[in-house]
Amino acid sequence: MIGGDTWTESIHDRVLDYVVDFIDKGVLVAAICVATLGLANKGILNNRKHTSNALFYLPGMINNYTGQDFYVDKPVVCEGNLITASSAGVLEWTKAISEKLEIFSKETLEAWFKYFSTAELRYYADLIESLGK
Repeated sequence: MIGGDTWTESIHDRVLDYVVDFIDKGVLVAAICVATLGLANKGILNNRKHTSNALFYLPGMINNYTGQDFYVDKPVVCEGNLITASSAGVLEWTKAISEKLEIFSKETLEAWFKYFSTAELRYYADLIESLGK
């Protein structure tokens, strides 16, 4: 679920109903930035470890959010099949999704993360090398 300022609007109710069903069935769900408001509005974050843009942000925007005790002040939080991220955690969020889906080897994913988080060319070389294995 990508960010965007409309996740609390009724236009997304059907999608969020699917998300609740997916979470209950063990399907991976990942939400970043304002998408976490949609999860909070559905009560999904009231009993699971999660993050968002800031702890004060969720109860300030969502009246029925009661998950403050489950809030973790990190860019990304993985709780079972739910991945949440702050707007600043886009790189870590992408890495967490890739890990859960086992898209790349651990070596490739580490090289990818090091390259994109540092922009150092030596990690790009490691990334390319890891893809050939």
